[in-house]
Amino acid sequence: MKFDQIRILCPLLGCILGLACLGTSSATEATKPSVTVFPVSAKPKGFSDDIAKRVGIVVATLLEKAGLEKLEVADSDFQPPDGKVQEIADAFAAHVRERKIKTEFAVFTQFVGTPPTGVEQINTIVVDRSGKVLLAESAREKELRQAPTRPSDPMTCCVFVGRRLQEFWKLEDPMRTDAPTGKMTEFWKQDAGIPGEEELDEIERRLESLRQKIPTATCTVYPVHVGGQPDRQCAAVLVERINESKLLKASLTEITPGLQVKGHSNEQKVLWDTARAFRDFVKQNPPPTEYALYADYGLFGNTVGYVHTIVCERTGGWVLIDMQNSHQPDFKHIGPKSTDDCNELLHLRLQERLSD
Repeated sequence: MKFDQIRILCPLLGCILGLACLGTSSATEATKPSVTVFPVSAKPKGFSDDIAKRVGIVVATLLEKAGLEKLEVADSDFQPPDGKVQEIADAFAAHVRERKIKTEFAVFTQFVGTPPTGVEQINTIVVDRSGKVLLAESAREKELRQAPTRPSDPMTCCVFVGRRLQEFWKLEDPMRTDAPTGKMTEFWKQDAGIPGEEELDEIERRLESLRQKIPTATCTVYPVHVGGQPDRQCAAVLVERINESKLLKASLTEITPGLQVKGHSNEQKVLWDTARAFRDFVKQNPPPTEYALYADYGLFGNTVGYVHTIVCERTGGWVLIDMQNSHQPDFKHIGPKSTDDCNELLHLRLQERLSD
């Protein structure tokens, strides 16, 4: 479990967690609480201030999708004392009383674990604005193992907390198709640099145009970006797979785009920054084919964090932007652990997207 790195998914995709939440009766409009979510703590190795707040925003986003509208995320950390969850809860209650929050309730969460041991404990605390402790729970191995998906990283820890708070306040399923959006969703959209609706509509239009050209459309495939390095052999295998399935007429190029994309805690931002960099590269270096494909595999050792696929027209217009990680069904189905697995997943995604 990597507490120092977290890929926070943008809620726009509607698949933050890919998990069904507990079925409970829902809170009425009149009883929906207003909540301040505090930055999340990690132990023994803590999050940076930025990551702590971002993980808190993930929790707040789940609450927003569960139906809460009055949500705040505190800027300052609460530093929990070493001790049992009730001691932490009492200290948090005193902290909230001193801060005089504007909402009715406050939430604090602590994740405990190390990379060798995994997640060992999740502490979830709710207090009201007067400092009264309403919930102080410490979920350990038994409770974690009973979860539909056992928490294994900060994101799935947030899922666990979201489920518990959904049950506590009797909220709606945040993963339902008509889940509401609000300022937390807007934060992630702006943070990731996701295009506006007009550009997203243009991408869909270009994709539909490509669908009409299958299987004669030509496409240049660039060396795959694997674990930070270009991999021409991986791209050659991908080209062979695409051509065998007659999806496109793919050809391999030796040209390496050499895109300069900074790492970020928001995986969506990495995806769209990469998409912009590749779009600019294609505009400046048009391929001889109708389309251009760039793939980025977050493969380090035997661990695959993500598979990103970007397809552009030869003029640079985006045609397909696809993100796969452990929260998507196809990623879970393939369970990639190698470049061949990543190629299989990318090929599957192409088949699905081009046949819609």
